[in-house]
Amino acid sequence: MEHSDRAQYRGGEPSGEPAPVRESQLLASASGTLGSSIAVYAALLVAGMLLSRGLGPVGRGELAAVLLWGSTAFDIGALGTTQAVAFFAASSRDGDTNPGMVIMRRAYPVLAALAVGVFLAIVVGSGDGVAPSAGVILATIAWIPLLLAFGLVSKNAQGHGRMGLFNVARLVSGVGPAAGIAVLAALSVLSVQSAVIVYALGLAAATAMVVARSGGVDGGRTVVVTAIERKRFWGYSLWSAASVLAVKGNRTFDLLMLSFLGAAADIGFYTVAATSALTVAIIGESLGMHAFERIVREPGADTRRSLIRRYLLATLGLSIAAGAVFWLLAPTLLPFVYGTDFTPSVAPARILIVGGVAVSASRLLGTTLSALGLPRAVAVSETIGAMVTLVGLLVWGVDVLSVVAGVAVAGYAVTALVELLLIAHALRSGLVDGNT
Repeated sequence: MEHSDRAQYRGGEPSGEPAPVRESQLLASASGTLGSSIAVYAALLVAGMLLSRGLGPVGRGELAAVLLWGSTAFDIGALGTTQAVAFFAASSRDGDTNPGMVIMRRAYPVLAALAVGVFLAIVVGSGDGVAPSAGVILATIAWIPLLLAFGLVSKNAQGHGRMGLFNVARLVSGVGPAAGIAVLAALSVLSVQSAVIVYALGLAAATAMVVARSGGVDGGRTVVVTAIERKRFWGYSLWSAASVLAVKGNRTFDLLMLSFLGAAADIGFYTVAATSALTVAIIGESLGMHAFERIVREPGADTRRSLIRRYLLATLGLSIAAGAVFWLLAPTLLPFVYGTDFTPSVAPARILIVGGVAVSASRLLGTTLSALGLPRAVAVSETIGAMVTLVGLLVWGVDVLSVVAGVAVAGYAVTALVELLLIAHALRSGLVDGNT
């Protein structure tokens, strides 16, 4: 059963050397996070099936494009603050408060407005590729600030080791919209605009639930934030922003290029393929969420190295097993779930499923670097992978979806390798716990 390791600490300092954790114990402890990720992914599959059948390839492509643009705008506008909030919560000596959340009281409106502005700039610059209606644009504008609010409060819960609350919030934000889309489909009123509104309502409900269960955004206590803490917070935050943007580029250059250069139907086909690959990627993401607080609070390099190795082995083992199953099932499963119109998704999906093992490892390793206080290392590794993807797409283009998928997989593999090398170097040289 999942739990926080906070009981091992008193006043933010280790109270003793933790016992070695075996892979089986680690997986049992992380079962709550992994289970919630599987439930969210299942909801994503159901929603994707309903959206694909209800909107068709063109409508599905338009929805994928506006959500991608909105999430990209959020990643830029948030300036890495959600990850910084998680890190400072885990590093805090006070189990109920987080200086980062106090800082964000004033910064939130500015960052939310910045994210909306970036989204509008992307819409204007999108040209004639995908042209969302005014209603869809307004719905997405409402969705973006909620995405930031949810990111802050959920990451605060994660950093404080409240993984139960964190996982329930993820379930509400993921399963709730899927249920709403099912209702819209049953009433025959499903559209791109109504789907975005449902996603926004899911985030609003999840955010309100976390705030209510936490007694306020920072535990309801007054915190005096020093100038040094502010400097550390924004230093970590800005490096996290660089890493987040590099991650976005590395993991979405394929879809971004398609959204600007490809047809809406191709975006729909590729979105279904990429969704299928998430069956593998969510494993590393889930174990990374569970590992974050543990790695931040781990007292020594040797025990950190052992903990990281166990998380990585568990990630690779589960990812390879899941990938093999879904690779075999993809030719039958995708047309059955999404309809025969989406048969062109099968070939790129099988390529992306193989690459999903590298994505899964990369999500764990990237979280590990952030937990070590080295977000700049994430930015470096993801940028290198993004450059591989960008150059490949510029050379080979986006006309053949299987080629796009292959280029993306190459970028993922390079990223995971660089992250692994950087972690090994950081632990060997003692270059950890830096904030920038």
